[in-house]
Amino acid sequence: MRTKHFIYILAVACVSFACKTKQQVVTKQKTERKSVELLVEKLKQAEPQFNSANVSKMNVNFDLNGRSMSVSASCRLIKDSVMHISIMPALGIELFKVEVNRDSLHVFDKFNRRSYSVDYKYLADKFAVELNYQSVEALITNRFFIAGEQNPDPELMTAASEGLGSVINYKGNVMQQLTYSNELNRITKQNIVAKKSNYVLNALYDTFEPAGEIVFPRKINISVSGNRRTFNADFTINRVTFNENVQLQPIDRSRFTKASIDQLLKK
Repeated sequence: MRTKHFIYILAVACVSFACKTKQQVVTKQKTERKSVELLVEKLKQAEPQFNSANVSKMNVNFDLNGRSMSVSASCRLIKDSVMHISIMPALGIELFKVEVNRDSLHVFDKFNRRSYSVDYKYLADKFAVELNYQSVEALITNRFFIAGEQNPDPELMTAASEGLGSVINYKGNVMQQLTYSNELNRITKQNIVAKKSNYVLNALYDTFEPAGEIVFPRKINISVSGNRRTFNADFTINRVTFNENVQLQPIDRSRFTKASIDQLLKK
């Protein structure tokens, strides 16, 4: 009898311990998820809030596989809709224009009268990089995003302290992304790794200054590396305004000869 009684007590104790441990794990997971969700909310509250942006003057230093170029440029965008970038190598003459839409990206070489078009599926198939328009726009405008995801799963995120700020780590099936922020909850760095290829995208944000009521980084660095290729761009924003009436005039594509985007990437 004593043996049976002991076994019964032992079994009850084991079940109780298992239930308690499971409850502790679930409680910890809920606490961690709330911590991530709270940090994401803080980042979104601190990020630039606008409906339109007009970067009327900026300098860009490009470096593509060791070949460098410095140009003047401008960028105008309507949030969640479209973005136009003009590149003017000399004398204020627009030689290249980039139109980024919700479904595709178009590059116009005005000097050679050629156009290059690509959709976001092409980027995913060729580089194993999941991006959409929202990701590209957020990357350029210092806002929180998860590459290729409109509604990222908080359960795939973890948060930790990093210096005076924090870092959010998102581990998806295709992409892994680290988002760093400072003590003011402003995003200072994005690190995106394509798991199925060796491509890495980094974005750095610095020199936060007010433009009217909106604080915006005046220096942005975007770099991409992989497959023995490197691309680096330093943006210095000299003049930017927000929430003005932005007029965007698409280029007449019939005036350009269509060319393969692969030809442009090999240059």
